[in-house]
Amino acid sequence: MIALYFLLSALIALAAAFARQRRTVKRLGAAFYLVQLSLVAHIVAEGYGEVSSQFFRFDAAGTLFFALLTIVSAFVFVHSCVYLRDNPIKEYRLYFTLLMLLTTAITGVYFARNIAVTWIFLEATTLCSAGIVYHRRTAQALEAAWKYVFVCSTGIAMAYLGILLLAAATDCESLVYATVAAAAPGGSALYLKTAFLLILCGYSCKAELFPLYTVGVDANFAAPAPRDWSTPGSWRCCGSTNCSPRPKSSHG
Repeated sequence: MIALYFLLSALIALAAAFARQRRTVKRLGAAFYLVQLSLVAHIVAEGYGEVSSQFFRFDAAGTLFFALLTIVSAFVFVHSCVYLRDNPIKEYRLYFTLLMLLTTAITGVYFARNIAVTWIFLEATTLCSAGIVYHRRTAQALEAAWKYVFVCSTGIAMAYLGILLLAAATDCESLVYATVAAAAPGGSALYLKTAFLLILCGYSCKAELFPLYTVGVDANFAAPAPRDWSTPGSWRCCGSTNCSPRPKSSHG
């Protein structure tokens, strides 16, 4: 199910990048959010805890965050259609393409059951958000976008070092959360504490916590107003989801 979700979401977002009319972008947006609602309905119908693939699991926390993301993001999409109605079609369709890809990437973070997969999707959110921050194509927007990419890349790199150290400390062949959690008691306490600090500091750029909380200052100011309503809260959910314990799975 999750593979079909990512495929449909990505295809719709990419189709919006080549749309020639605003009406087409709006219709593709409607199709995109229909896919989001379909996934929510599937999870509720099947129940929490379903392992959708080797790398994803529908847990309660992820489902709650995803449902909230879908609702807020849909309102942002509708408001953006009005807010950006006078923009050139090229900028208009690029903005909505990035918004849909960003929503898809955040969804991947919520449902990932593998630490490395979480890291990949978080990096994807950085790239999509940077494009949205640069939407106005001004010198200030360019500066804000580069600051955002630099700070987030620094944080993500720190988190990556923490993941490598965590894998070495636990001697795990798999980076599934449940597997790492089960192996952690037998690992080196010093390495585990160091890995935790690196991951916590690295993901603080997404949760907007110390020490990398400054990442959102210029980005939130430079980006279009509708985007400010959704992504800061979604970032915090991404960061807090990965800085807090994940539900264990018997399929780990």
